[in-house]
Amino acid sequence: MFDHHTPEELNKIARYQHVISDATTHIWQHLAKRSEVIPEQIEELTEAQLEILLDIESVEEEWVVDPIARAEISLIHWEDMGEQPTED
Repeated sequence: MFDHHTPEELNKIARYQHVISDATTHIWQHLAKRSEVIPEQIEELTEAQLEILLDIESVEEEWVVDPIARAEISLIHWEDMGEQPTED
């Protein structure tokens, strides 16, 4: 079955898509800018840095439902360094 939309409905759909696209772009840019204060290698986080990471994680979980896709495009890339061998 085909959906038939009036020109007015098509215009409304196009405006909606444009607004959503712009809002999404703006939010990702905002999160990326906020993430600039997070060091590449983290030993200790300040409360403010942790809040930024949690905000990013929250938005990504809400908007990118598929966890595999989310991991591929995330602003945050976790790598567990674990116990590093020491040279004796």
